Amino acid sequence: MVKFIAYKGLEYPISISYYAMERLEDEGLSLDDDGLKAMLRLFWHSLIAGHFHEDKELTLKEEHAPFILDECFSEFKAMLPLFLEKLVGKNGQKEKAKTPKKQATKS
Repeated sequence: MVKFIAYKGLEYPISISYYAMERLEDEGLSLDDDGLKAMLRLFWHSLIAGHFHEDKELTLKEEHAPFILDECFSEFKAMLPLFLEKLVGKNGQKEKAKTPKKQATKS
């Protein structure tokens, strides 16, 4: 899932995805324990993921991420539950990946 945030009159794709959450975990951060620092890192990784999913080049610089987040913090924060529900499901447990049905083969 990709959503968009507005910054300086342009829209940028955001995906709070498995990739973004895994990067956060790799950095030893947690939204529960690390507050704003974790939110900033999640925002940056979500920008990377969003641009990847939309096949767009990320032209923003990482050092500008805090200033961009200043402009869209409430918008980004409101997106969190939507993405997290998609990642872990409505009941808080990870959804099982659907596997494609095998096609019958003729012998």
